[in-house]
Order: sequence, then structure tokens, then C-alpha cells
Amino acid sequence: MIFQKPRLKGAYSTEVVNSHQVEVQCTSLRAISSNLLWDERVSEPRGAAFLTFVSSDPARGFDACLNKYVGTQKNVSKPDYTDVVLNKRNILAVKPMGSLVHVLDLSVRFEAINIGVEKMRGPRPAIFSDSGFPEKQPREYPEWLNKVLGGRESQRDRALDAILSAVTQANRTGGKRPVWTAAHLDFERFVTAGPDRWIEAMGMKSRVGNWLVLLAYPVSDVPDLIRPTILESGSHFHVPSPDATECGYAADLGAPSLDTPVREYVHRPIPLKLDYCKVKDADGNAAVRCGQVKGTTVPDKSGDFTPWLFEVRKAHRARLSPFCDGAWLPESEL
Repeated sequence: MIFQKPRLKGAYSTEVVNSHQVEVQCTSLRAISSNLLWDERVSEPRGAAFLTFVSSDPARGFDACLNKYVGTQKNVSKPDYTDVVLNKRNILAVKPMGSLVHVLDLSVRFEAINIGVEKMRGPRPAIFSDSGFPEKQPREYPEWLNKVLGGRESQRDRALDAILSAVTQANRTGGKRPVWTAAHLDFERFVTAGPDRWIEAMGMKSRVGNWLVLLAYPVSDVPDLIRPTILESGSHFHVPSPDATECGYAADLGAPSLDTPVREYVHRPIPLKLDYCKVKDADGNAAVRCGQVKGTTVPDKSGDFTPWLFEVRKAHRARLSPFCDGAWLPESEL
């Protein structure tokens, strides 16, 4: 077991962590718990707060705890990842130039859209009524997405504009979950590859049939750009990057090569615009990039995916070795 070893860092108390050992063994999530151990960017106060959160509900797995912990940030006035005291070392003093790309999974946004529609001032976008948006009926939401996104481009764009407006409205009152984003320059080689490759390149969890849309926006539209840690991971398979780097590096879940890895960051939610959906590919061609997941290399979460995740980490470490010292993630822990 990773956490039985005495070489624990910072805030990671053996007493607190060891109380979770039996549960970790049962869920076979040693790779995820090891990521927490080796993430040098997690400050001692944040690490201690998370382990207290974990110990308060020992029946949960580490991945479930991470998802729930990220969820607790959405309704607070100042999420801990934006706190200049708790997370100062990861908030970039100087933001890079250029633009960012975010993969928005529309299929998991029903609650946000529903809240946003309810809170809209003035007339709602007509497409919600014209197309029969299933308010408070989540089971009918997938079929509604198929109808409005799978038809004519004009209808798709109207639907995307309305959805982004609703999500923006919802974010104004309860949207503080971290947004994972990548440097557009690094990601542009994947733009035309489609949704399956997008989620692999970004290290995301998704499901077959989910509707995804790419959003590209200037770095200047983001108030603060933040180096990611495992504590923001939620729906991402985040592998820690070296503390010395000015960014994170996405763990490619598909067919990683030794090409330049994709730089990744997190930031608070921002107002979303339809113009963000026009994303340029490597040839400079801009178009709306929206489609459904057809297949995924990510194993079913009901199975034991620890061996697979260890292989992802090994490949990620090999990719980063030419760019930085590999000592941050010891080979013995892979």
C-alpha cells in the first residue's frame, strides 16, 4: 500500500491516511491515492483539509471523495483553489499569451441549464420553448440534446447559444467549480480528431453518447490562471506535474507520444459566448466543433482500473522526462 510507507510529505498524516487503507484496498484506487501523495503543489493547509474531509466519510473511495470535495467549492464565495493564502503558489503572477481551449461536456450540464433557465431575467431564448426543453425532467434531456444538436447547423448554433447563456446564468450564483483548460497552441493538433480524442488528450472522464463542444477563448478573458493539483481533478484523471513548471501537463489517456505535452490549467468559470465555439485547427480553419463520444479507452468505472491508471502514469512520466526532471514521480511508485 502506498500510504503505509513512512516517506509521507507535508500535511499527509499517517494516522489520518491509514484510517482509509482498508477502503482503498477494496476499491483498488491505489494509483489515485498515490497521485495525492506525490502532488507537491498541494499546500499543507489544503492537504490537511482534504484528509479531514476524507476521514469524515470513510465509506467513500478516494475518487468519490475528490468528486465530492470539488463539488463543495461550487457554492462558496471564494473556492480554495482561488484563495491567495491557501493556494498562492499556484496562481500565476504572469499569464501566458494566446488562447485556451476547454472541452465542455453538455450531457452533464442538465442541472446547470435548468437552474440558468429559471434564473434568466426577461424572455428566455426561444429555442427552449420551440424545441420542448424538458425542464426538471433529466431523463428526457439526452434525447433533447440529440434533437437540437444533431440536426441543422442553424438550430445547433441557436441551441449552443441558449445553453451557454443558461450555464453562464447558473454560474453567477453557484458556479465555482474549477474549469480545466489547455493551451490552444498545444491542443490544436487534436481539434479535428473529434470528441473521442479530445477527452483522451485532456485526461477526461466521459461516456459514450455524451455531447461535447470545444470552447476557445483568450487568456485575457480569465481573471486568474492557476496551476492544477489533484484536489481540482473531479472528472479528470490528473497526474501530478513537477512543481518547478509553470503549468500542469495533461495525461494523455489514448495514444501518448513523445510530442510536446499539452499544457493545462484551471480557472474560475467565466461568461460563455457562442463565439467561443468557433475553434481554429492546426491549419487556422475556424469552425464550431461539436459532436458525440463514440468510444473511449477509459475502462468502465465499475471494474478495477488501477493497472490501467498506473500505465497512464508511467507513460505520462516518460513523456515529461525530456522536458523536466522525473524525480517528482518516483519510478518505484508506478
